[in-house]
Amino acid sequence: MSKAYGPCVSKQRALEVLTDEIQDHLPKENWDEYERTVNRVRYEFAKLDAVKPVLYKAQRRQYDYWKCGNCGAAIRDVTPNYCPNCGFMIEWDGIRCLTGAERNDKHDGR
Repeated sequence: MSKAYGPCVSKQRALEVLTDEIQDHLPKENWDEYERTVNRVRYEFAKLDAVKPVLYKAQRRQYDYWKCGNCGAAIRDVTPNYCPNCGFMIEWDGIRCLTGAERNDKHDGR
């Protein structure tokens, strides 16, 4: 059973509140920790913006594999939704991504 969090604001609005409204009310001795906290929130939000993997065709007797579009870590199969190295969401966008097929709009019959 998942936990309900109630109404939420957008990522952009959350960052605006953190950087524009809250920061001015903190004592100066807390600014360093606050800045690190805001950086963590930005990092966690960035991980939600999916990155496309890059397909690498293997040489003889090796398997094709993908690399994370963010950090370049090898991804051996298409089952993970997140990079095991950096945690960014992987955007598996269909058969073109999985097979490495180039998009050719001139000859697709449209």
